[in-house]
Amino acid sequence: MDIPTLRDAKPDTLETAADAYRQLDDALLNRQQDWRAGTAEPIRTSSWTGEASVAANKSIDHTDERLANAITDLAPMADALRNGAYRIRTAQRDLLNTLEEAKSKGLIVGDDGSVTWTPPAPGRLGDDPEASKRMDDQNRARAEDTSAEIQMILQRADDADRDLATQLNAFQNAATELTAQSAPA
Repeated sequence: MDIPTLRDAKPDTLETAADAYRQLDDALLNRQQDWRAGTAEPIRTSSWTGEASVAANKSIDHTDERLANAITDLAPMADALRNGAYRIRTAQRDLLNTLEEAKSKGLIVGDDGSVTWTPPAPGRLGDDPEASKRMDDQNRARAEDTSAEIQMILQRADDADRDLATQLNAFQNAATELTAQSAPA
């Protein structure tokens, strides 16, 4: 993760996706209830018998299982996206605060993470080389502290991004496995 990526990130898009997954989860849950009440239960409790009945019940069970698996997967996906958005937004806020604080201290933070400062104007500290050295040492210490803070923030953002990617990949792998398991033989 670098400064421009985190600074310009739009974690609200992750929250929008989380909301969409949550809405899809709710909609599927409602459809599953409709499915069970309107199709599955009437057929299961009918007096229908024979090969077609066995095939229909098998198909109903398969469809019900697929709906249940889809519903089971959607809520954790929404939670993962929301948590990822929160962690990235927190890191972004911390970065912006640190950049603003650095600016208020006269530090210049480059997009590459470099932290520099503008030396005092000639004559500002008089002709005292010791005062100039002290000022330079103070600025260097501030720059090092700011650089370390920025690196910690970027690492937190990178960890959040990597954790979210791991979770999303795990969901994708689980969905792929479910799809393969539910494929007709």
